[in-house]
Amino acid sequence: MPWLQRKVPEAKNTGRCKMTETTSAPVVPWAYMSPDGEWTIFPKEDCDKLEHAMDGNPVVVNDGHFQVDVKNRVMTQLYWEDDAVPVMRCNWLFETRKGKFLPIPEPEANAISALWSALSPEGEHHFCETIQDHITGRSTVLSSAKPVDDVHDLLNKSFSQCTPRQKHRHCNAIHHGFDRWADVAVHRNIQHLVFVVHGIGATYDKRKHGKGDIYGQVVELQANSEELIAKYLETPGDADSILFIPVDWSTVFEEMGDNLHATFDRMALDSIPNIREISNELLSDVPVYMVRQTQVLRFVTKYLNVRYTRYMETHPGFTGDVTVLAHSLGGVISYDLLSMQTETLNDPALKLAFTPTTYIQFGAPTGFFLGLRGNMQGDAMVLPGVTNMFNVFHPLDPVAYRLEPLIDLQSTITPPFQVEAAGGKKPLHMRLQDWADSIGSSNNSSTKTSLVTSNQSEPDADPADTATLTERVVARMNPKFQRLDFVLPASTMDASLSMVGAAKAHTSYWGNLDFTYFVVSQVLGKPNGRDGKLD
Repeated sequence: MPWLQRKVPEAKNTGRCKMTETTSAPVVPWAYMSPDGEWTIFPKEDCDKLEHAMDGNPVVVNDGHFQVDVKNRVMTQLYWEDDAVPVMRCNWLFETRKGKFLPIPEPEANAISALWSALSPEGEHHFCETIQDHITGRSTVLSSAKPVDDVHDLLNKSFSQCTPRQKHRHCNAIHHGFDRWADVAVHRNIQHLVFVVHGIGATYDKRKHGKGDIYGQVVELQANSEELIAKYLETPGDADSILFIPVDWSTVFEEMGDNLHATFDRMALDSIPNIREISNELLSDVPVYMVRQTQVLRFVTKYLNVRYTRYMETHPGFTGDVTVLAHSLGGVISYDLLSMQTETLNDPALKLAFTPTTYIQFGAPTGFFLGLRGNMQGDAMVLPGVTNMFNVFHPLDPVAYRLEPLIDLQSTITPPFQVEAAGGKKPLHMRLQDWADSIGSSNNSSTKTSLVTSNQSEPDADPADTATLTERVVARMNPKFQRLDFVLPASTMDASLSMVGAAKAHTSYWGNLDFTYFVVSQVLGKPNGRDGKLD
């Protein structure tokens, strides 16, 4: 939810306040507590829905991405399991000098409202704090004069008690209702759905920490993507046009009923317990998937279809693109599932309710699995319905494998395509390497040339046959760039400390701005931001 927060500008304290007249009835504000502990006011349309929710059913808010249980005053995610956050009706708000609005707790606010309703609607009312009434329009004046009656005296005491002076020292105003709707985050214009499939270890994370890392990772992706789009792509409306939805398949092994991880723990040796735990809980996901492939694929299919259908129900006008973004073993699972989406598929439990236009796997051992199976080369590697596929990896990732060399085992291996850093500026060590490469032989192929050109240097292969096969397959899998393998730039530290870099490379993608920038560029169809060129 951090992408919904917006700072409200500071208001000036004039001392004399009267509600601005409007043609529509005033809307009582509602707010939720964001992850950083700050209260964030809902958009006006959502506040109106919450105020008039009488049937007890959950109210869908924030562009249909969350739902509010009005009775229990909590908000939850609509598309994945996450901690509920508090919600409050804010008919009275305290405004700080810095323009922050803090809800006065509902019991105190209700008591103030009862006293406020006893005031005469005519004349001016004097109080020890600046009061702005946007609901009933009563005129107020900031004054230190003695209260004229018990009601004013009680209200003054209530306002003083509700003013958090110790934390904020100075009160700009106390508001009855709200009038800064233009400063509240507006509705988002989602044009691209991105389903994010996690890799190994999520079951372990959930058992250890209560929930999988995938949720926090998706929030990080969302925040970074909006920041990068706003900074580099410069297209109005793009910054909030992508929605990342996590795909959590970590409970699939539990639902199989045989509790395999507990069985592995029972059989494990007593020595080196920490390493045994990692082996049993994390690495065991790989062989389990190899044996239970159909069950896992059915689970992931159902998960994807439920989330997609739910999104379409709350956004019936959505006509945008869908992308699948998959990490590690999630890349193998996603590739297997997408490869099955043909007209001849006879298992309805494996049929997706949508066709993704783009598939991006990162840090994935898909090439290893396909090579192990031995029957997935050449044209057999093409994913039905997917327009563009990308295999992205960090150069030090020990889990990732390439795909291009598997297309034709007789062809020359071409270096992967070098992804530029976010914003197009390469790190110093990469620029030095480019300079050194430029001094070399002019016969060396550039990493940005086509696969066909590099194959012509292979003396033992038939250039025509090899070029035709490679060109045809890669063009079908990624006609956009005629490449499949994309390597991220390594930092100077990673490049000099390979062992240390390798240890963290496999999990470094989530916070890697170069990776996030590459992903959003492909999702938005803007290869390299401003100039529209990847190179």
